[in-house]
Amino acid sequence: MNDNVIKGPWKHRKENDEKRKKVLEDKSFIENICESVKKMEEQNIKLDWSICAFGKEEMSCLEKAVSLGGKIRVGFENSLFMPNGEIASDNHMKVDAINKLFKLS
Repeated sequence: MNDNVIKGPWKHRKENDEKRKKVLEDKSFIENICESVKKMEEQNIKLDWSICAFGKEEMSCLEKAVSLGGKIRVGFENSLFMPNGEIASDNHMKVDAINKLFKLS
């Protein structure tokens, strides 16, 4: 899309997206989760929120979300690794381990 033809409130979207991306890169995922929850609390926003994390920071993000009252989504599509670092043999094994770890069931 040609930036010269963007009109109205979207004309600065690309610039704002780049600024937002830079802010996110400068903070850890945990810091971003905490900051988002803090902003919701400051504005008295009562949301039912959840985290879906991927890769090496999956467990730390899930732990932080649970500790802050959020919900979590877990499965093979996120990561094959179990909380102990082993590879899960199937999706049920992973979900069951996370439920037990966070005492969700």
